[in-house]
Amino acid sequence: AVVVTAAGSSVRSARAEVAEVAHRLGERLGVATGAAYLTGPGPRPHEEVRRLREAGHGQVVLAAHLLSPGFFLDRAHAVADALGLPATGPLATHPAMVELVVRRYRERGATGVAA
Repeated sequence: AVVVTAAGSSVRSARAEVAEVAHRLGERLGVATGAAYLTGPGPRPHEEVRRLREAGHGQVVLAAHLLSPGFFLDRAHAVADALGLPATGPLATHPAMVELVVRRYRERGATGVAA
């Protein structure tokens, strides 16, 4: 199972996007997932881990839904360590993130911008 863990937000639609990422990840990997947040409203990582373990999922990984190293990634890794879970690194260095930024840049018709 995987707990997709984000920094957190008071914006309901932002939390819904994290839950959607968790849902899509579960479909793609064929595993149970949950969404958790380090701050703000919504379940905390330890709550989602407990829920998944109570549902019979012995192996759980914390997937950091965070762009870069820093405060929130350190916090997510500390939570994972305390729970005895493996955790992923930041997303920003992955080539797919670069491709996403390029695609969105092109979609906006970035004209008149110095290269």
